[in-house]
Amino acid sequence: MTFLLVVLLLGLRYILLLYNNKKFIYNNFFYFILYLCALEIAPLIIVLKLTV
Repeated sequence: MTFLLVVLLLGLRYILLLYNNKKFIYNNFFYFILYLCALEIAPLIIVLKLTV
């Protein structure tokens, strides 16, 4: 239940991030993808691998 809530809140955070910054994201799309891979997705994968 807690895990589902965390995933839901993270999803909402990403949707709000995209919606509020869409002009900036479209102008710098490469850097946005780089940010997602390096600073958002990679730590989640590392934590998941360490706990499983």
